[in-house]
Amino acid sequence: MRNIKHTFRTLWRNGGFTLLHVVGLAIGLSAAWLVWQYVDFEFSHNQEIPDQARIFRVVSTFEGDENTFHSNAGCPEPVWRAAEQLSGVAKAIPVQNSFALTALPEGASRGFTEVREIAKTTNEYFGLVPHRWMAGSAASALSRPGQAVLVWSRAEKYFPCHKPEEIIGKTIRYETFRDTISVEVVGIVEDLDAPSSFKDKEFLSISIPKKDQWGSVNSNQQTWLVLNRETDAPSVEKALNDLADRNTGEELKRWNMKRQLSLQSLSEVHFAPKFASHIRAADPKVLGVLGIVALFLLILACINYINLSTARIPMRSREIGIRKTLGGRSAGIIGNFLLETVATCLLAVGLAAMLTYWAFGYFKEDLPEDVLHFVSWGKTLLFIAFMVTAVSLLAGLYPGWLASRFQAVSLLRGQFAGQTLSRSARGKNLRRG
Repeated sequence: MRNIKHTFRTLWRNGGFTLLHVVGLAIGLSAAWLVWQYVDFEFSHNQEIPDQARIFRVVSTFEGDENTFHSNAGCPEPVWRAAEQLSGVAKAIPVQNSFALTALPEGASRGFTEVREIAKTTNEYFGLVPHRWMAGSAASALSRPGQAVLVWSRAEKYFPCHKPEEIIGKTIRYETFRDTISVEVVGIVEDLDAPSSFKDKEFLSISIPKKDQWGSVNSNQQTWLVLNRETDAPSVEKALNDLADRNTGEELKRWNMKRQLSLQSLSEVHFAPKFASHIRAADPKVLGVLGIVALFLLILACINYINLSTARIPMRSREIGIRKTLGGRSAGIIGNFLLETVATCLLAVGLAAMLTYWAFGYFKEDLPEDVLHFVSWGKTLLFIAFMVTAVSLLAGLYPGWLASRFQAVSLLRGQFAGQTLSRSARGKNLRRG
């Protein structure tokens, strides 16, 4: 307890240096915190989806003249029904992303414009993505044309002041570029509580695809497969490509083009920016560069702290000399410097928290909109504790060790690092004591 009081007394007595330490460390800690929060958000995607190893997206790669390649996150629409017949495929789920010019919920005085995050799919989608049901049934939802399932955040927006069970049976009219459709709400599900590539908020019944559309590929028309546990992906890939070649091989040859269908694992989907679609993807190289920059700023802050602390050791020579004369050991002096560093770090964490919050607001146009929505405070507190421990050891050990290695007599005489303080400086030191 006495050491703690002495530590805070020292920090208060040297307020200018303390402020420099806190600001310098806070900038480095804030940069590391900001980048870690963002990187953790990206790497948390799809971690809560069950049976990840069995889930794949069917993607297309086109090879044209002069070995030019083009990647597409979609696949031919008939792949959905054809894949259901293949050996080793447990489920084939279509997900067709849609856009509505307006959506007019029943009882609303005006519609909502430019509505996104709409998907046409089947009820097997809810066996793929773990939405919890609040009203309705997954077994019967989207089993007939003209049905819709809403996530709770979208349902609250469309039907405010309604309970989930009260929304069942309500209708929504959508106006698209092609037509106007009306659907009946048959289910309400909770929003996902973890980052995911599956971000759709409204799910509509899908129509059966036309068998002759094997040549068309659209990144908004995606097919997801759930394989049996004993099935290997390459065998399913080969079967799909054989089927696609039989239906469109000759047509592609006329265009001097080849197409390869591939199974992309769920763990790869979020980190495959070349397969651009309505599903946002992160670039691992960018995340790596950001991590290096944050680490550099944190190390720079530690070096700045070490330099300032080392520069103050001659000014603290009398204090250190007296402690050594009274029997203070080197370990005690190092411990005192470490305690000062820990206290400074804790003050810097408070300032870093404010800087980080401000930075997320400042860079909100460049960051995913839900990056702060899925913050895991448990992991965040562990990260902060790790940063405080690492920075305290990195920044506090060297100045403490440097101060502890000098003899008490030399320090009291004003000799430090091979130099002798002037007579006036020594007198000032003694008078200050």
